[in-house]
Amino acid sequence: MSLSLTVPTLPQSRTPLLTWALFWVIGSAMLVLRLQFNANSMLLLSYDDLTRLSEVRDLLGGQAWFDTTQYRYNAPFGQVIHWSRLIDAPIAGLILLLQPLLGANAELATLYLWPLLLLGLLLLVTSRLCVRLLGPDGQLPGLILPFLYPPIASEFLPGRIDHHNVQMIIGVTLVSASLDALRLPRRAILAGAMVALSIAIGIEGSPLVIGGIAVATLAWVVDKRHAEALRWFGLTLAVATVAAFLAAIPPAQWLTPACDAISIVYLIAAIGTGAALVALSAMPLSHPAARLAAAASLGAIVLVSLLVLFPACRAGPYAGVDPWLVTHWLDNEMEVRPLLETIAEFPLERLSVIVPLVVALFVYALRLARRPQRANWLVVGALFLVTFLVTLLQVRGIRLAAPLAIPGGAMIIVTARANYLARGTPLTIAGLVAAWALFAATLPISLLPAPATLDQPVAIANAFTPRQSAARALACLRPESLAALAALPRETVMASRGLGPNIVAFTPHAVVEAPHHRNATGMTATIGFFTGDDANAKAILRARGATLVALCLDRLDAISEPLTPNWFTRLRDSKFVPDWLAEIGDPNAIVRLFHVR
Repeated sequence: MSLSLTVPTLPQSRTPLLTWALFWVIGSAMLVLRLQFNANSMLLLSYDDLTRLSEVRDLLGGQAWFDTTQYRYNAPFGQVIHWSRLIDAPIAGLILLLQPLLGANAELATLYLWPLLLLGLLLLVTSRLCVRLLGPDGQLPGLILPFLYPPIASEFLPGRIDHHNVQMIIGVTLVSASLDALRLPRRAILAGAMVALSIAIGIEGSPLVIGGIAVATLAWVVDKRHAEALRWFGLTLAVATVAAFLAAIPPAQWLTPACDAISIVYLIAAIGTGAALVALSAMPLSHPAARLAAAASLGAIVLVSLLVLFPACRAGPYAGVDPWLVTHWLDNEMEVRPLLETIAEFPLERLSVIVPLVVALFVYALRLARRPQRANWLVVGALFLVTFLVTLLQVRGIRLAAPLAIPGGAMIIVTARANYLARGTPLTIAGLVAAWALFAATLPISLLPAPATLDQPVAIANAFTPRQSAARALACLRPESLAALAALPRETVMASRGLGPNIVAFTPHAVVEAPHHRNATGMTATIGFFTGDDANAKAILRARGATLVALCLDRLDAISEPLTPNWFTRLRDSKFVPDWLAEIGDPNAIVRLFHVR
């Protein structure tokens, strides 16, 4: 007897536009007010947001489309940024669109509008998915839960112009399109396009890529009637990835492999996978076991071919980074550490983030035990499981897993509401309140002075010592704290770790440090400067042509802490200035400045 993966007639999955618009406006106002409350009207941009802003400014300033070098990072050599122009372009376009109306304020307005526009799109796709799975009762949770769950809401705060929020939208859209493809094969075109777009935007979306391919393939394995959907998915994956490759890579670099961004590596992977899926869809295999064996065989051929052709990528996307730097910097970054490992440092915040994920996983497992819409919940659960496992390995996986947990939370709320309407007892009332509160457990934490993002604010919190002030540490990042530096003629600056992107964004200077794995030489030089002796520090300054040193002593970094006392510890602890530095400006300033003698 053959297996079947059929989908019953589904409830109306459209979200009334007026309802969606109302919640979008209310939610956007909440996020803007939250920002005002948290950061005293300051857009607290992360490293990645500031780098994206610099990319957009350079594009508007005439930098070539294919040239993504940040020439003021890793001075004097520059640093090639591996991010996609597909994100730069609409942000730059929005600035140009607003300039006739707002003039010089167009950029600031865009920093507010871009993430809020993306928020509207996220609400549209999450509410549609919840209605599709749960009927009309799923609409309200689909519109509200993204605001209540800080791992999602924090990525749509004004100023969040990096690509993580786009990846969230891609994940939910991929799930929805994969569900549609079970019923309407040509909807697999959208699913394939989402996978290709994820490849183009950032390799962090690899779990979505793997999950999307697995769902499309296993649907065909279980039920051969999904061959047409598999064929459309494979064709679109290959064609759309080719288009993204041509839009990102200049002809001179078409054959240059890169493990951390779209390149010939991922182009061949997408074309090979697409061709394999199309070939599978044409195979007249009647038994699921035979289809599974065929899929496994072709998948193994594609994988082995990639490993043979590109051996450097066997170690992952960071294969080209110096192992010493990985040990002394990258492995200590909060977002790449295992989730459970960070519970001891942030117990309340981490547990309140993990619990909704675990509950969602439990809900999906329960739904698979019931026949109604089992196929739908299988698709959602499979994609969520992939992102959940990645989250356990690396904290940053939460960005992909959190949106896919929303249907699980919506299921609990819809069930609790039905119980309340049926009984109306104090117990069912408490159950309904608890269902909503489950995803809002970290809401009080999100109202603390630092927005709950995964990168810069967490790094700031992790850098505090008992005697340090959070307010002063955050103040290091403010443009007004860099005003004295901005007033100086352009020079090359050796700065405290974490200040580089802020200096480039808010001053005319170039910097050695920028906390990105492609700036391995700049990061190595910066760590060596702060941890070595006087002779080593002076040699690094000469090699880099750095004539200014900018220090934020209220934002110490344990990674740059010298193993033995040196010039930096003497300056920090006793205000002793070495003879090869001359302090300029206010010695009590939040960011202290020194000329190199």
